[in-house]
This record gives sequence, C-alpha cells and structure tokens, in this order.
Amino acid sequence: MTSTSSTLTVPQELIELCCLSYCDDDADLGETIAQQEAAIAADINSGLKDAGMTGWSIAWGPVLSSDIERTFMMYLATDGAGDYAVVVRGTDPKSLLGWFIDLDVTLVTAPFGSNVKIARGVVDAIKVLGGLTNGSSQTVAQFLNAQSGVQNVYVTGHSFGGTLATAFAPLLVAQGVANVQVTTFAGTTAGDAAFAAFFNTAFPGAASYANTLDIIPDAWSALPNIPQNYANVSGPACPAAVTDLIDIFAPLLSAYTAAGTLQSLAGSLQLASDWFKEVGAQHYHWYYAQLLGAPVLSKDELEIVTFVKSRAA
Repeated sequence: MTSTSSTLTVPQELIELCCLSYCDDDADLGETIAQQEAAIAADINSGLKDAGMTGWSIAWGPVLSSDIERTFMMYLATDGAGDYAVVVRGTDPKSLLGWFIDLDVTLVTAPFGSNVKIARGVVDAIKVLGGLTNGSSQTVAQFLNAQSGVQNVYVTGHSFGGTLATAFAPLLVAQGVANVQVTTFAGTTAGDAAFAAFFNTAFPGAASYANTLDIIPDAWSALPNIPQNYANVSGPACPAAVTDLIDIFAPLLSAYTAAGTLQSLAGSLQLASDWFKEVGAQHYHWYYAQLLGAPVLSKDELEIVTFVKSRAA
C-alpha cells in the first residue's frame, strides 16, 4: 500500500489518515456543512503533506452527515497507485447523538451475513455512512465500483470509527466493492460470536490495534478486564463506581465477541494521578500514532500538549 512518495508502513499511513479525520470536527458559528467539509478537506490535504504522504490525496468527500450535530464524517483517500482508504471518523465527544449511538448496544440482525448480530447503534450508523454522497451524488461504494485499477480498499477508523469500520466493510462488500481489507485502531466490539466468525472468514488479514493501557477496546467483549487495566504498571485504581457498573453490565454483554486479529501496542502511563484522565490520554488518536511510530504533525503537537495539560489540571 505504501505509495512511492511515502516511507511509512501501512499501519502508519492508516493511523495518520484516521488522525486527520478529526480535523475541524467543530463547526464554526454559522458555518454550513459545505463550508465545514471544505475546511476539513484543506486541513487533511495539508496534513498529508506534513506527514510525508505526498502521494496521497482525497478521492471522495469528506462528507458530513446532515443531522444537526453532523455526527458522522467519512472520506476516501488514494495513494494514486490503485490503493484506497475509506476513513471513518470516531465519535465527537460533544455529540449527544454520537454518544447515544455508541451506547445503543442491543444486538440486532446485521444488514449482511446470515444469523449475524451487531449493535443496534452500529447498524444505524453504517446505514447513515452507506447513504452519504459526494458532490456528484455518489456513495463511496458507487464511487469505488466506478474506478478501474483498484488494488486494495482499506477500511479504517479510530475509536468508534474503528467499530464502524469493522461493520461497514462487510456492507461495502455486499454492495459490490472488491479487494476490501480492514485495519482498525482502539475500536470497541461490534457484534456477537457469529459476527466475529463471519468477519474473520471474510477478512482473514484484518488487524485490530489496541494500546495495552487503553480500556476502550475492552468494551464490550472484555469489560471485566477494565478494573485491572493499570495494575501491572502501578497506575491509578479504577473507581469503585466504575467497577460496580462493570459488574452489572458485563453479564448482559457477554455475547459480544471481538473480531479481527489483535495487534497490541505497549502504552505507558501518561497522567498517573487520575484514572479518568489516564483513560482519555491512553485512548487519544495521536497517542496511537506515537505508539506506531507515525509522524506527529506540528500543529497537532500543540494540540497534544494542550490536551495533556487540560487533563492534568
């Protein structure tokens, strides 16, 4: 996948694309969807150059969903040599609809496969993603199916974007897209054991990257692991209230089963004084880029410093 003008590995390129999906996730006062999409595109293209991914460019999108919070965003990038990456943005923490969808974990029948169940919120989200269209009124599947010389289509995302990538990839295949591969970062579990088996058969090379100190990938298939997440590194203790909630919900979510091949990234404590602050720091998308050895862009170095200081305050 690595383009001739990029020296990054495939995971490094994909995490960079995921990090750039968060550009301009807050709309300015009075900014239209089209104006925000243009601002996102400009920052993504600038970020690709800063990362040394000069062979890469946006091929479709970025497209925001039309709900009042513009909850979802997806774009398609290409290396110009036949490889494409469908990039799904993770949750905007300020979006109430985003949180509602994230936490809608009732298992329902997926719009693909047989006897396969995924979270109801994930079903709702991938239906939205599948219906997003660019300026030419093409969905991402229609656009890809119209291209010639496609080598690989990587579907990727960070956090809930990774969760959605896991479920959106089979939907793309069902819509005729070929050569689909999946790589995710810090995603939660999308579905049950039948879905995991279906997914692993359909995408045998799928990689699911998870920081060893990030608790988010433990949702929902490994909730009981969370209270001991920082025990081996003498980190902050999981609050009793969180442990109590896990004790209640873990049995109710026991049907969830992780899909893909886990690729562990060895994290280290960032903000050891507070459990909640540590959770945020370990899950941060640019920290995943750091753990993978991918470039941290100059404008985002300042963002990281601001982020860490705000959590430490």
